[in-house]
Amino acid sequence: MPDPSRASRLDVAFLRLAAAEDARPQEGRELLALTEATSAEEAFLRRVAVRGLGRLENPELLDAITPLLDDPVPAVREAAANAAAQAVHTSSGEAALGQLLERLNVEQDPAVRGTLARSIGRLSLSTADQAEALRAILDASRAQGGDAPTPTLLGVALGLEAMVRAEGGSVLTSNAIRRLRELARFEGDVAGAAEPPRIRALAVTALGNAEQLTPDIVDFALRDTDMQAGATALRFFSTVPATARDEFLRRAVANNSLLTVVEAFSVIAGGPRTQGRCAYLFAAAEQPPADGRAIPVPIRLVALDALAEPCPELERQRNLLRNVAAAVPVGPGWQPAAHGLAALAQLAPDEASDILPSHANHPDPFVRAWAARTAGVLGDAAQLRALARDDHPNVRTAALQPLFSLEDHEADPVLLNQLQEDDPQLLMTAARLLADSPDPSRVAQAALDAFIRISAAERETWWDPRLALLD
Repeated sequence: MPDPSRASRLDVAFLRLAAAEDARPQEGRELLALTEATSAEEAFLRRVAVRGLGRLENPELLDAITPLLDDPVPAVREAAANAAAQAVHTSSGEAALGQLLERLNVEQDPAVRGTLARSIGRLSLSTADQAEALRAILDASRAQGGDAPTPTLLGVALGLEAMVRAEGGSVLTSNAIRRLRELARFEGDVAGAAEPPRIRALAVTALGNAEQLTPDIVDFALRDTDMQAGATALRFFSTVPATARDEFLRRAVANNSLLTVVEAFSVIAGGPRTQGRCAYLFAAAEQPPADGRAIPVPIRLVALDALAEPCPELERQRNLLRNVAAAVPVGPGWQPAAHGLAALAQLAPDEASDILPSHANHPDPFVRAWAARTAGVLGDAAQLRALARDDHPNVRTAALQPLFSLEDHEADPVLLNQLQEDDPQLLMTAARLLADSPDPSRVAQAALDAFIRISAAERETWWDPRLALLD
């Protein structure tokens, strides 16, 4: 006969475990609740309990965690594998390695095998143990002479990427590099599945971090239909042979993926200002562009920011930035003008100073906040003091740091005025800058007054500013 109260009992048990996990106990009844629940009849509760034990990051709890690697329910075994790796996150992974390897040798479920491979890759190990772990992960990537199932390969890719990220490329053997290059081309056998693109991106990331990214892998990534693939490869563009870079950039800026194009312009922005690369920046920053096509705003902003550094066609560059900065609209679309003015301030300060008042007096507070940043670049203390009296707290906050950078504690009266406001970010910024003031008594009294005032409001969101004021 069905038990009508079973659902409510499960709810109560879950809430009890969630509260115990949230308490992050090292002893006592909350810890006992988690350990006891690893033997619960309901698989859901066992999974929650072992997850909670792992999050305590206490290797002494492995004895309570690892028995669930043999649980009859795959989801519980996955949680146990994750928990075992998490339990030794801040210590040597040797304590968990043996049992994870032992389970991987007998596990049949593809998803659990993937989680085991990922967990093994997360462990902090000695050189000898790293080699054993790497062999096990690579073995897990094969099945019956071919690729393992996709859920397993995803865990393998996650494990290898975690290994390289933590230990560097030297951890990889030639076999591991070869396998990662294969995974960077993995397409799977189910059209539209989400896992294969992620596996490819993880493999490219691992190869990039290991400085083993080859032109053929970058070429494949730029032809990939997944929007992340090309962008992932371009993040490691500096490891690509110099002879191939110009062609890859040409293809990347014409890619159908916005992420890839933005990443391509980030590469250009971080490189030398050659005639060819500046031509890309001019084409993206101009509005309307010469070919009539609208440039997506994220790409345009990266290009405008990059034009803060001089190009060979300096006069054209100044004219472009001046025209963009002067055309600040009222309403949406203000970002290019604000970025253009900030770039112009570094390239041609006198010209930027002429345009700054139109931004500092703009009706949009976001434009005025960017004007504060530009005023800081220009060293315009008078404009910053005016913006520090703005009606909008975000504008005031944006003005304080550059003003303090220019005037140091001579700006204390302006900072003290901010302590009368009730905006959390503004209070935290002012309190931070008032540290080490030459007038500590006055600052302490103003900070105490502000602390008492906002404490009376009893808002949870006031925690951080209250701490800043106490400091």
